[in-house]
Amino acid sequence: MTTRHRDDHAADSLERSIRAAELRWLETWVRGPVDVSVSALPPQVGDAAPDADLRTVSGEWRRLAAAWTTGTVLVVFLREFGCRCAHERMRRFDGEARRLRQLGAQVVAICQAEPIRAAEFASLYTGEVTLLCDPDLHAYGAYGLREGTLAEVLFDIPPFQRDHSRRRGLELMERGRAAGMPRGDNPWIIPAEFVVDPSGTIRLAYRYQHRCDLPDPELLFAAVEEVEATRRTHDG
Repeated sequence: MTTRHRDDHAADSLERSIRAAELRWLETWVRGPVDVSVSALPPQVGDAAPDADLRTVSGEWRRLAAAWTTGTVLVVFLREFGCRCAHERMRRFDGEARRLRQLGAQVVAICQAEPIRAAEFASLYTGEVTLLCDPDLHAYGAYGLREGTLAEVLFDIPPFQRDHSRRRGLELMERGRAAGMPRGDNPWIIPAEFVVDPSGTIRLAYRYQHRCDLPDPELLFAAVEEVEATRRTHDG
């Protein structure tokens, strides 16, 4: 197979993946938020961080727990790639991830996409972040992430547009395509971020109050600094 044919095949595969994700997004958009509450208390500070088998953007399987065997980790659950909040979170990591690394922590972001779409998304942003794929939402569920209410997800949209009809969904899909941010997967999930220490214990659990409720970087830095200070005390 020539290079051009390989490139054409990769582009076709990516397009098929995007189309399938858009259809899933539209179906989930129309049915609206359902899992807006949790049946059991989700993982809290002091709890063991759940492990999960996830795939890298190159398609290899990796255990999430492998990340914190080498040091402190910020585990970030992203919104779907058609949401500007997912892109804003990754843009902010251009600076935040470097600072976290200086403090002794790495960043692992988890997305709903399969590897081919995740690789395309990751290529747009800093290499400081490891992106892992959870299309079946096993890790999202294990960490207690839930779907947001209409208010939590659509709070910044004018009331007369705050509906989840098929017509509205098709409009948003078209806009996403035009902006280079195709919609995909579940549009209702509210993100969360967790600082996990090398023992696998959650030291910070930050759950967004709405879809774009990004944490103050100083909160993340302070949580990592606390973990590292405790480690130095124990090591000393």
